[in-house]
Amino acid sequence: MKNAERYGRTTRRASFLWVAVLLAACGGPADQPSAEVAAVVLPEGAVPLEYDGHIRFEATVGDSVPARLLFDTGAAGLYLDSLWQERSGIGAETRTETWMAAGAGTQPVRCGVLFDEITFRMDTIVHTSRMTPLLDFRGMLGRGSDGIFGLQYMAGYCVEFDLKEGWMRAVSPDTLRQAGFVRYPLEEENGRLYLPVRVRAAGREVEGRFLLDTGSPGTLSMTGAGWGAVSCRPDAVLYRTISGGVGGSAASLCLRADSVWFCGSEFAGVPVDVSLNRTGALSRTDMAGIVGNGLLERFSFAIDFGAPALWVRPRAEAGEPFDFVTPGFSAIDRTDIMDGWLVTGLFDGHAPQGMQPGDIIVSCDGVRMVDSAAADTLWKAPGRHELGIVRGGVSSVCTAHTKEIL
Repeated sequence: MKNAERYGRTTRRASFLWVAVLLAACGGPADQPSAEVAAVVLPEGAVPLEYDGHIRFEATVGDSVPARLLFDTGAAGLYLDSLWQERSGIGAETRTETWMAAGAGTQPVRCGVLFDEITFRMDTIVHTSRMTPLLDFRGMLGRGSDGIFGLQYMAGYCVEFDLKEGWMRAVSPDTLRQAGFVRYPLEEENGRLYLPVRVRAAGREVEGRFLLDTGSPGTLSMTGAGWGAVSCRPDAVLYRTISGGVGGSAASLCLRADSVWFCGSEFAGVPVDVSLNRTGALSRTDMAGIVGNGLLERFSFAIDFGAPALWVRPRAEAGEPFDFVTPGFSAIDRTDIMDGWLVTGLFDGHAPQGMQPGDIIVSCDGVRMVDSAAADTLWKAPGRHELGIVRGGVSSVCTAHTKEIL
């Protein structure tokens, strides 16, 4: 479940992506850039990216349709949100409904496929997808997700990412070496990238191969194999979601690992989740889990997709404590189709009393969700919050307590 949808963290940094990669601008009238923003100078050859736990790009699909696309090393090609495709009309003539897709959720889902050449671009970089699956990405990630693109569009490039400063660029391994980056080989199998990680948690120590997954906003999501005893820990928190990735529902236990050894660095007190799924990607026995952006963001890093290899250099703040601040639930922005944010998951013992997955949060502390550009930051601020809820057309109020729970 990819770290319980990033634990409802209280803050997020902005950043986004480049080269054979794409994404789209948020809707609405563009504000004039401030003098501070206008003064930002990117490194030579860099392209801006937006980072909010996911790595997003502003892209154009077809001749002129804007889209927001996530870069996901856990995926291969181009995948588009089904609602975005329906509204845009892209590829409507070749859409079929014959494909089955599986992911981190517990059940495969039937989805549409566009059997047409779909061109997408960023600046002067142009790519073509010849078979494009259609999935409910907004139902998983919210209205800011019009699709994802994966590894095949980065093939042969060595790309440096700076998630804090918000850019990416093509770079040579020699440049990285001279800048103090250290190289760690990656294992490539079936179009996916893996690397070794060692974790000490729940009274045991496990070292195994983890999928490098820039589609995950969390730190580490571990498969259930070998971690059954974690359920006995009194500090583990059960999380259940109806939006655990492709395949829908998922469940996990959230806890803090005593130590995580990753690319030459040791981290203490890392919030991780252990999957309870018996089906889906996180039930696999051939990998120990997933490494997400919550760990990668502690580094300046580059991925050499040709080698393959991961180059890392710890950031100055790499050793800062990891938080797990949450209002007790996760929610996604669906103001594209409703008046609020859709509740997707609950933390057992910490969720607002009476709240259920599928509820629509229409206000927080008197502020309507459709009136606030950063609505979710309201309930992520530590403290007590009054939430206006709609369920089946009936309105009610519940109280959330946003706090550290691990």
